[in-house]
Amino acid sequence: MSSHFFLLPAITFLFFILLCPTSSLNAVSGPTKHRHEVIVAHHGAVATDDRRCSRIGMEVLREGGHAVDASVASALCLGVVSPASSGIGGGAFMLLRLSSGKAQAFDMRETAPLKASEVIQITLLKSSLDCYSFSDMYAGNAALKGEGALSIAVPGELAGLYKAWEQHGRLPWKRLVRPAERLAHLGFKISPYLHSRWSIQIIRDLGR
Repeated sequence: MSSHFFLLPAITFLFFILLCPTSSLNAVSGPTKHRHEVIVAHHGAVATDDRRCSRIGMEVLREGGHAVDASVASALCLGVVSPASSGIGGGAFMLLRLSSGKAQAFDMRETAPLKASEVIQITLLKSSLDCYSFSDMYAGNAALKGEGALSIAVPGELAGLYKAWEQHGRLPWKRLVRPAERLAHLGFKISPYLHSRWSIQIIRDLGR
């Protein structure tokens, strides 16, 4: 499998967080027409696309963590169990609404390498006799923007999560990283979506 698949240069996820003055959770479930259940939380809730990561976030809140603590722990978990959708090799946005009513946003999207805007001379060997020079880093090949070494930007997710935690976090950073570290170390059952994404990538790589 090609290494660039795991770096995921264009991964983005968005957090919508309501910051509450207390960390205790009190949820009540009830049926609806469109979903099997609806959760009504009086003091806080965590929602991700993987139940394991949602539970990790809830545990953080129950321990007295801030909503940002729960978001950090949940995001790191998603990077392990759902690397085709998010992860520390990509970027993110975080949108907060503080208890004061003030809004705050963190832009953690990937950035181009420092010298990416400079003119780079690249020579491509078309045949044993003909050489062609181009003055841009993609050498006139737009496909290189989406795949391969030149498609990789500088990841921003981890730095952004850490900055948000520095400003609002309550629990130790190690406590937030530990659940994702444990999943990565012990292994986990992959989702049908991740299985399909990896299968597609393996087939593509074998066809090269």
